[in-house]
Parts: sequence; structure tokens; C-alpha cells
Amino acid sequence: MFSANIVSCTFVDNTARLGSVIALTNAQNLNLANNVFQNNGSGSIIDFYKTSDASVEELGSRGYNIFAGDFSASEVSRLTDTDIQGTDLAASLTLVDGEYQVVKGGPAYEHLPANPAVEGITFPERDVMGTIIDYSRPTHSGACQMVYEEGASVDYTQGVFFVNEDWYGHQNSTVNFLTNDGEWIYRVVQKENPGVELGCTNQYGAIYGDRFYLIAKQAKDPGASITGGRLTICDAKTMKVLKQFVNISVDANGNSNADGRGFLGVDEHKGYVGTSNGIYVLDLDALELTGVVMGSENAGGSAYDQLYGGQVGNMVRVGDRVFAVHQDKGLLVIDPSTDRVEQVIEGIEGWGFGSVVLSKDGNLWLSLASTSGSGQADTRIMKVNPYTLQTEVIDLPEGIYGPANSWYAWTPDCFCASQQQNVLYWNGGNSSWFSGYTVYKYDIDKNEFSVYIDYNGDPDGWQIYGCSFRVSPESDEAYVSLFKGFGDPTYVVRKYDADGHQLAEYPMIQNYWFPSLPVFPDNAEPVVTNPDPVNMPLDAPVEISLADIATDADNMDAAIVKTVRAVSDESVLKAEIQHGDLVVTPLSEGKATVTLGINSGGKLAEASVDITVTGGTGIEMAAGDRLPQLHYTVDGKRVDASQRGLHVVRMKNGQARKIVVR
Repeated sequence: MFSANIVSCTFVDNTARLGSVIALTNAQNLNLANNVFQNNGSGSIIDFYKTSDASVEELGSRGYNIFAGDFSASEVSRLTDTDIQGTDLAASLTLVDGEYQVVKGGPAYEHLPANPAVEGITFPERDVMGTIIDYSRPTHSGACQMVYEEGASVDYTQGVFFVNEDWYGHQNSTVNFLTNDGEWIYRVVQKENPGVELGCTNQYGAIYGDRFYLIAKQAKDPGASITGGRLTICDAKTMKVLKQFVNISVDANGNSNADGRGFLGVDEHKGYVGTSNGIYVLDLDALELTGVVMGSENAGGSAYDQLYGGQVGNMVRVGDRVFAVHQDKGLLVIDPSTDRVEQVIEGIEGWGFGSVVLSKDGNLWLSLASTSGSGQADTRIMKVNPYTLQTEVIDLPEGIYGPANSWYAWTPDCFCASQQQNVLYWNGGNSSWFSGYTVYKYDIDKNEFSVYIDYNGDPDGWQIYGCSFRVSPESDEAYVSLFKGFGDPTYVVRKYDADGHQLAEYPMIQNYWFPSLPVFPDNAEPVVTNPDPVNMPLDAPVEISLADIATDADNMDAAIVKTVRAVSDESVLKAEIQHGDLVVTPLSEGKATVTLGINSGGKLAEASVDITVTGGTGIEMAAGDRLPQLHYTVDGKRVDASQRGLHVVRMKNGQARKIVVR
């Protein structure tokens, strides 16, 4: 019993030895992809033989097979609409100088998935599985490139994904996977879901809660034969498609009015889908689009303005707010509990924003960009406190260009942050649009700017394509996609350490990949430490810091969302999260446990804190040896225990606590 795939084989002028071109004994199933069968006599193409009733006969197809002549096989055989068969194909294929060529304009030429548009058309360089085809062997059995065991699995948790725009006008977008061993697995969505593809110009991908959310601008490329979706949701560990949405939103006539842009996981039940026309709410439990974030829609106007005047770029959640960059309006500050824009932070001096990035220290960083789509970038960046919304503009030193932006044809851009260091990265240059030669690094703690990678004058002509640069959250190593120009299908991925030293290079098969974004698997669970028990007075609320209760090896601690799940006795106290910390308001004397929800990139955990509310006006702690001894303000001044404000309390056992007396 066995199962096999035969890919990129050419069977021409064969004499059937056993009455067929392919004869299989005790085969469970056989799948074909991108094969040609021509002039093989009067016998059948495929026959199954079995010596046991336990064998299961099935012939399947992954498409793009040409069967010239009579086709016969098992009754359970199946073809796809991308296969072609018929007796009129006999003259379509010839062998010239060791290459099988297909007659231009013939049925086989019209059928094949890709062909150079020149006379003397040859077969494509790659099959539909991404394997390079070798046509140099004019054997009667053909140039077989790959026969592999069916069911061979890929561990998609050990490596990095690359989301590709792919070749517009020819095929839908793709996702490749680079394993930790340096092996490429190409077109993994098609590989794991035969007959299913992404949409057209898929620019964004994000893993949240063990699902991979892929956002395309349109549902189908003009040159593709399969309709994908503007939103595709996959299982991040298997890459099996869970659901596709052809459209995100439609007008009164049923036509799409929102091209896909980005995605953000808001909480375990909800996600936001950014588009060219606002932000849409995705129910993560039902996998249904349920509404729009009020105030995020574009301002209307012409068809061009609809697509390129009011786009939503990338989005970040910090604490109890979501921040989204809007091309025209600025930085949208959204209340995710109501799905409404509560306020807008506008750009300065005529500049808008290109994208927003969260750094390790918990601050937001914005690139300053032209809103017109010209690609012009300012020589400054802006810092925003996500809780107070206070802003600060930082001037870049001479020779350091601002982050390149891409509102003209939106991509996420290279502006990103390290999780291991308090560092930002971006690409930039004096060219307003295609700044693919220099990557800069900003050490926030040291306030130092430097050149991280420089491809100017590279002897091999390499440069960064678009926004394809990201830093691994665990290893702190940067992955960057390089190409040599828009007319050259040669691509390579390089890996660098935190100091910009090249660690590895991973060549790729030739294809116009136009990579958009590296995406790293989310494997680690959040690690939680419960806060110490707290005693508090009845007459004043207390703020308990939650800064150190949760950490995650492959997600920023500053991005971890904390919520109040439950209070064991709501008659004793009220608990809520404010600015990432727990604020407890006493209601009566007694004891209660506050259960906290921890959400790190869609992976969930819980923490709890035991609180005792006592009568009296002083601040008391759990046991006699921990009673407060001295009270200070944050600037070190001794104060009375009942004075309102932020206290640093030194206990008798030498420990210190931060307490807010209201």
C-alpha cells in the first residue's frame, strides 16, 4: 500500500508495456500535477492493479495535466478544471534541441499556467508545486522532477513565513516557508489546500491565537484561474484554510467597496480588518464580519480617492486602546469595547503618518509621511505615550533618512521594532518611493542612530524589495528579502544578527515573488506570576502595578492585554484596568479575589490577586511584619500615610510598594 504524487513528468511516444503508461499495484492513491501524456499508443494512460481488497484505488489531480489521447483509469478517478484532455492535442508537443516545446496558440499552450510570450514557447520553468522543471533529458519516460510520499508533513512552527504579492497579472499571491534548517517550502497554501489560492496582491499576514490571517487587496488576480479571497484564515500550524472571504464589504450593488490592507487581533473574540475604506470587525468565534469601526471610514470622492486617499494602514493595540494609521485623518485612537474612534492624533506641519510601531518600552512611534501618495518622508519621527497620548517629535541626524512609506500602493513598510532590545529599524533614502538600499537602526535608550545594513554599491546588485524586513522576536535576528530589479526573477533571503553581520543566505527558485512580509510563528505561551496579596483601606482606591505579572518569549510584553475576568465578591470591591494597571475601589470590609485575563497575541492565561479591605484610614498590608513603616512621594519626600497621591511605602521587612491613595 502506498500513495504518491508524480509532478512535472512528460510521457511522450511510449509503448505501453502492460497496456498502460502508468501501472500501479496496490496503490492507495496517485496524484498528478503538471504532467503531459502524448502519443502513447492505443493503451490506457493509467491502470490500477490490486492483490488485496484492502487497497483503495483513487486517481487525483492537482491540476495542469495534459492528456492527449484516450484517458482511462479507475472509476474513482477525478480531474480538475485545470486539466485538459482530448485526441486533438497530438501535434501540440515537439522535441527541439532537448526541450519539449508547445505550439503557440495551440490548446496546450493556452492551457499551461505560465509561458514566456515569445515564439517557440517552452514549458514553464516551474511546476504548480514550485519545483524547477528540468527538460534537458529527452527520454521517453519524460523528465520526472519529483515523486514523493503522500502525507509528508511540514512543521510550520519551526521557521519563518514569507507573504508574497507574487506576479500581478499572472497569478494569485503566495506564501513561502523557510524552515529553521534553511529549506524552502514554496506556495504552502496551495500545497496544503489543493485547488485553493489566496487573493490578488496579498500584502499582510499576522498570526494571532494559532490562526494565520492573510489580507489581500482583491480576491483574484487577472491572470489567475482560481478566485481566492480578500481575507483568508488558515490554521497557523497546518496552513489548512479555515475560511475565505471574497469581499470584506460591498456596496448596494453587491460590488466590493473595501480592498484589504491589514489585520489586528483585538482580543480572543474579535479582530480588526483594515481596508481602503475603514476598519471592519471580525468575530473570531464565528469567523464572520459583523460591522465597521465607526469613524474609520474614508471620506468618499472619486474611485481613485476611495482606494488611495483614505486607506487604513497598520494597527497596534496597547492596553485598552487600538491605534490605527489612517492616510488622510492621522492616528485613529479607538475604544475596542465600543468599536468607535474616540479621538484622532493629527500629523504636524502638513505631514501625515506612514505607520505606527510599538517599541519594547511600551511607547508608540510614528513615521511622518506625505498623505498624497508621493512617497515623500520627513526627517523626523514622532513618539506617542499610548496612555497619556503625549507626543514628542525626534529629529533625525544628518545622513539618516526617515522611514520610507508606501501610501501610493500600500504595503506595511519596513518600520519595525526589536522585542529583545529597545531598538527601531527602518529603510529609507533620498528616493521617495523605492528606498531599498539602506536600513537604519535607532537605539532608543542610548538615543543613537546608525546604519544597520547598506546595499549601496553592492557588487551583486542586491537591494531590499518593498517592506520585506522583520526581526525575529526570539532570536533578535533580522530576515530580509533581496532582489536585483523588477525585471529579474532572482530572489534571496538573508539573515543578520543584531549588529548587522550576515549570518546566512537562502537562495530561492526563480519567480517574480515580490515578497511583502516575513511572519514568525507564535509558539510560546505567556508566563504569569500572581501579584502578592494586598491589604487596603476602605476609604481610598488603590492602584496595583501589573507591569511584571506576564511575559512572553515571542511577543512584546508591552503588547500583552490584561483584563478583569471576575471578582469573587463584588460587594467588597470593584476592579478595573486603567493604563495597564489594576485599580481597586473598596466597597466594604472583607476579602475578594480578582481574576485577571492575560492575552498575549491570542494566547490566553490567567492571574489572580487576593485583596483584603480593612476599616481604618491607613494603608495596611497582609501580616504584622509587613506593616508600612515609612511613606514617601515618588520624588523621595516623607509624607503622612493618609495624604492623597502616589506613595512609595517602605515596609518593616525592607520591601517597598507603590500605592495610590485617592
